[in-house]
Amino acid sequence: MNSRSFKVFHFCALALFLITACQEPTGPSKGSIEIACLGPTTVLESGAKFKAINNSEEVFWYYGYEDTLPIYTREIESDTGWVEDMVGWCGVGLTKYEFEPQRYFEFEAHGPIEEHGAWRVGIWFYFDEDSQDHEIFWSEKVLP
Repeated sequence: MNSRSFKVFHFCALALFLITACQEPTGPSKGSIEIACLGPTTVLESGAKFKAINNSEEVFWYYGYEDTLPIYTREIESDTGWVEDMVGWCGVGLTKYEFEPQRYFEFEAHGPIEEHGAWRVGIWFYFDEDSQDHEIFWSEKVLP
């Protein structure tokens, strides 16, 4: 490669880098999925019923055992902020479900076992069917 070819190559590589670096992020922004608490559940002890709403124009994906039984994480509010409260899923039989724009689904979640203050659940929503890029969207607080 002569010096002119080398310079052209570097110029093209730099231009490609700058074009890529200046593009808007392709992932959805926070707030495009809302998880609302609908109140206590009569089926699960200390649980609550939730409604996940896709308010965006983007398709998301999530894992679950059924389309209305998503894998979720749970946190308990403490004096220092939100603290993870292990739920524990085995993962056998999980399927990835599509969550279309302007759709919703309802699900129930177990509350913390021990005495606690407010708690919330979060669901991992993936930006692409084949990607592991994701964001956790959290419910509003559930009061004991």
